[in-house]
Amino acid sequence: MKFNFFAILLVSLILISGCNGPRPICGDGICNLGETNETCSQDCNGGFSNKQKVNIEGYEGNIIEPFISKDGKYLFFNNDYAVNADLHYVEIVDGKFVYRGKIEGADVPLNTPGAELEANMDGENNFYFISGRSGINQMYVGVFNDGVVSDIKLVPGNVNDPAKPTYSPEISSDGKTLYFVRVDIIGLGIGHFYVAHKNETGEFKVDENSKEIFKNIDSEYMEYAPAISKDGLEIFFTRIHAPNIVDAIGGDRNPKIYMATRNSISEPFGEPEIIEAIGNRSDWVFVEAPTLTDDEKTLYYHGKESAEKLSLYRVSR
Repeated sequence: MKFNFFAILLVSLILISGCNGPRPICGDGICNLGETNETCSQDCNGGFSNKQKVNIEGYEGNIIEPFISKDGKYLFFNNDYAVNADLHYVEIVDGKFVYRGKIEGADVPLNTPGAELEANMDGENNFYFISGRSGINQMYVGVFNDGVVSDIKLVPGNVNDPAKPTYSPEISSDGKTLYFVRVDIIGLGIGHFYVAHKNETGEFKVDENSKEIFKNIDSEYMEYAPAISKDGLEIFFTRIHAPNIVDAIGGDRNPKIYMATRNSISEPFGEPEIIEAIGNRSDWVFVEAPTLTDDEKTLYYHGKESAEKLSLYRVSR
C-alpha cells in the first residue's frame, strides 16, 4: 500500500545486535561476538551502497511500486496510485530496461477503470496483484506469460477480507508463503503485516502468529510494501512516520525504506533500521516500495529527490 505524499520525515530506530540477536544492520560499530570490524561493517544497513537511478527505454511516465521477477527478466510497475493506475511491464535485456507496454488479460481485462497495483510473481509465473474492480482493493492471482495474464481470480483462502482493503503482496519464490498488508481502518491507512501459507488444497491461510512475527515492525505508524529474502530472514519495507493518511499529508514526513532481520523463521523480526544508502531521516528524499533481486544483491525501489516524476532506483551489496 503506497501513498502519494509530499515532504514526509521518518524517525529511524536503532538496532544493537548482541551475540544471540539478529544479524547487525546498523552502523554503530557494535558487532556480534567473533565478528571482525570489516565483517560487521559489510552487514550494516544490509551492506547496501552505490545508489543509482535506472533508465527505462521507451517510457517517460511514473514508475511506482516496482517488482523484479525472480528470473530477472521482467520489471512490473504501476503508473499511478489511484483510479488511473494500470500495470505495465518492462523486459530486462542484457542489463537494459526496455518498456513493453501495459499488461493484458487473456480471459478478462487485467487493467480496469479501477486501480491495478503492486504486481508480484513467484518462480512459476503465478502473478499476484491488487485490484479495486470489486469496489474494495483485494488481491488477485493469475498466470503471467509474455505480457499477458490468464486465469485471473481472487487469491483463494482467507487473505482477502471483503470489509477491509488488502495491499502489498510479496510471494515467495516457491509460491508457498505470502506476505501482505491488511488495512484495519478504511480511509486512514492503518494496517498491519500478515503472512499466509498455502495448504494442500491450494488455499492461503493466514498464520495465527502473524502479530507475533511482526511485533517489532508494526507500530502506530504506517508500514507497508514488504520484500522478503529467500530464506525469510530479512524483510525490507516502507515506513511513514505518521499514524494515518490525514496526519501524513504535508509537513516533513517523507516515507523511507527500512529493514529488519531475524535468525530463524520461527522467530519474530527484530527492530527495524532505516537503510541510510537510500535515504536517512533528515533528508527530503521520497522513497517507497523495495523489491529484492533473486540473488539478493540489488534492492530496487521507486523515488524522487525533487518535484520530478517517480523513477526507478537501486542500491547494491
